[in-house]
Amino acid sequence: MLLPYCGDRQPEHFGTQGPPHTAHRYASDRSGTKTYRFNALGFRGESLDPGAILRVFVCGESYAFGTGLNWEETWGYHLKVRLAEHHGVHASDVNLLNFSQSLASADYVTRTLIAQCGRMSPDLVVAHFSAMTRVECFVSGSPV
Repeated sequence: MLLPYCGDRQPEHFGTQGPPHTAHRYASDRSGTKTYRFNALGFRGESLDPGAILRVFVCGESYAFGTGLNWEETWGYHLKVRLAEHHGVHASDVNLLNFSQSLASADYVTRTLIAQCGRMSPDLVVAHFSAMTRVECFVSGSPV
């Protein structure tokens, strides 16, 4: 099985009651006008669909996460729809798992994708790296 979210935005990804949950504020988006749904593993968007024809892993920073956007407005969601069209399948047959977080470092993206791909092989992996100056380290086993 896939691993749960392990980043420095635990309160936002897990909420006060734990996942799955929905938030209307995330990172720099304080407008309250967008909906952020987090799945049982603490990631935004879809949960794992074992019956999917295509499985896509996306990981990156705010642009990949879709800060300030509803799920259907993110580029990851549009990629899912276009992949379905290209392969002649319904969009629901493409399982897009988005492991992104706002302000993610290249370290987070790399660590997360290697860990998730070690658990399950996707058909496509898209890494959206942040600036190389944005780094992550661990203090007492927790990312900072």
